[in-house]
Amino acid sequence: MSCLLFLVGCSQTKMVKDEVIQLKGNNQLLQVNYEICNDYKSNSAKVYGCSSSFSKDLEISKSKSLLNAKSEVIDTYNSSFNQSQTMLSQDNKKGIVLDYDNKIVNQISDTVLNYKVEYSKTFQEANGFRTFTVISMDLI
Repeated sequence: MSCLLFLVGCSQTKMVKDEVIQLKGNNQLLQVNYEICNDYKSNSAKVYGCSSSFSKDLEISKSKSLLNAKSEVIDTYNSSFNQSQTMLSQDNKKGIVLDYDNKIVNQISDTVLNYKVEYSKTFQEANGFRTFTVISMDLI
């Protein structure tokens, strides 16, 4: 009797494992990246950050992908570039010596990043894991 109840219970319970998808080659990687990131476009109300990361360790792959997505949102939302150029010239017996210095600095103001993970999926790729992460931040 108990075996019968067990079989009935198992037949009504979904015991399907998640399908493991393996990325093979750069063309498939580009296609998956396009399909994921194309669904999330920034607008006047939301900024999206879409990224992927590869690692032989699953948790490192997930962490790097999330960090890259955060960086993309911060760069889009709250950064500015400061560029400074200086040119010095000296005249001596051998001629004119020019010294040129060009500096570009990316400055990020203090930001509280209240983000929401919109999408996160990890694929097997070669001998490691590739994680795609999409986050969003409301601008309003």
